[in-house]
Amino acid sequence: MPPKYGGAPFEVLVMLEALVALRDADGLRNFLPTARRAERALAILPPACDRAEGHLALLSDAPDQAAERFQRAIAAYEQLGASFEAARTKELLAGIRV
Repeated sequence: MPPKYGGAPFEVLVMLEALVALRDADGLRNFLPTARRAERALAILPPACDRAEGHLALLSDAPDQAAERFQRAIAAYEQLGASFEAARTKELLAGIRV
């Protein structure tokens, strides 16, 4: 059963972060389409979805795909001026290149 979505864009962002923190691959896989549909409602959602897809790729043992998603998220975060989120994502990217 996919996680519930209440309709508010910030709820989508919080749900993505929660699923990542829980390392819930099935939850991410099921919720990401919903999050992508909501991404026009909040500017930070597209890179948050990219970063969540990167986490999902790591959970699926696909580090190259994860790196691509993290790089895309970093570029979008930097374009938005979200330097903290960009830094968080750079740290994730660095971790898979070790």
